Amino acid sequence: MKVEVTRKSPIELALKLEVEPERYEKHLNKAVQDVVRHIALPGFRKGKAPAKAVIRRLGIDAIKKELLDQLIPDVAMEAIKTENILPLGIPGCTPYEKIVLEEGKPLEFEVMVEVKPEFDLSDYKGLTIEKKARTQDPNEMLEQRIKALREQAAQMEPSEEDRPLVEGDVAHVDFESTLNGEPVEGGSAKDYYMTLDRSNYIADFFNNVLGKKAGDEFEFDAVFPEDYANKKLAGQQVRFKMKIHSLMKKDLPELNDEFAKSVSPYQTMDEFRQNLLKNFEDMLSDQEKNHLQEQLMTQLIEKTPDLMVPPSLVMSHVESFARNMDYQLHMSGSSLEQTLKQQNLSMDDFSRRFYPQGREMAKVELLLDKIAELENIEVTDEDVNKEIAGLAARVGEDELKVRTRLEKNNQLDSMRYNIRKGKVYDILINSANIVDKLPEPEKKEEEAPAEAPSEQHETQE
Repeated sequence: MKVEVTRKSPIELALKLEVEPERYEKHLNKAVQDVVRHIALPGFRKGKAPAKAVIRRLGIDAIKKELLDQLIPDVAMEAIKTENILPLGIPGCTPYEKIVLEEGKPLEFEVMVEVKPEFDLSDYKGLTIEKKARTQDPNEMLEQRIKALREQAAQMEPSEEDRPLVEGDVAHVDFESTLNGEPVEGGSAKDYYMTLDRSNYIADFFNNVLGKKAGDEFEFDAVFPEDYANKKLAGQQVRFKMKIHSLMKKDLPELNDEFAKSVSPYQTMDEFRQNLLKNFEDMLSDQEKNHLQEQLMTQLIEKTPDLMVPPSLVMSHVESFARNMDYQLHMSGSSLEQTLKQQNLSMDDFSRRFYPQGREMAKVELLLDKIAELENIEVTDEDVNKEIAGLAARVGEDELKVRTRLEKNNQLDSMRYNIRKGKVYDILINSANIVDKLPEPEKKEEEAPAEAPSEQHETQE
């Protein structure tokens, strides 16, 4: 097979291929079998006619499409490998009707291959970026998280107190609601534990329950706000009927080692607190670092306005957005397909909507790869082992178990890429001029118009 490579654009190569008959003969035989599987030739059982007899009877053009469908992907990948090309996609080839197929003669056609562009990048070090002020305290985040976990693990027990309900109480209740005499969908419950938090209920409902006591049975009307999320109830007066069985009290668990074991993979409360605190500190540090990284990439993108972005690379990021969104929706019992259907949208609509974001992410990938190349950045096995150890520590699992899961899910290559990306960002941040706050851009004074519009100009239609 002869291969001639021509660069058509910064992101596209043309591979002119010449394939000898002996090279495509096996594909020809298979294509013939695919054709004769559905037809019978005189003198032969269905699917049993030899290739030459089929070609003589039907003509070589009858099996042209089947042959090219099999041949082109095979020889294209072979040529790409031979020429050491790193393809992003194969957007097209010579139209089949323009490919001449004659028995015993070579096939000639072109295959277009999309690749990452070659471009120059300088002045990527020493950029000025702003450090984001930390607004959260990891210690406060730790205490809030432990408080929330403790609340979730609390046991509810009836209280013997004989007093009116106040904000913050939990009441064991039954209730039902009607609108114009008809039951409200989802508007009734039995044995419901209601936390009297003003932010959870509309004002009329909350105020009518507040002050009641265990054993009370009562009815009241509540008017829903005009901007209520459920449009069927917005602005409507709903009738509620309620019975309060008892005032409840929370039996909060003690903050001891048993509590730590019940809510985490750690064996002691001290170990749990230390790891939780480290996670919050790492999270805040990551947020600060992400802020610096975004500024760096924004400036580098501005420095390379003519950078061509391969559509295949953009679509790979759009598809990544789709997979992540689908995963998040599955966590809530839905899916991307269902969500798009509810919004009367297609995957093509989704791709168009997220294409600009995918393009920005593709630019970032190209810039990071270029800097990694210029800085000769490599990812070693030691780097991977260290990352796996850190991940295992964060999730409280054995390193071997974490590695096995990553290998099973084919995530090690992604981990290597992220490590490489992190090294690039470290170089950029370490070389940057980091300030607490960037100066505001100077505002240019607006020049007065050369001539004020006349009254006639202002009123003329």
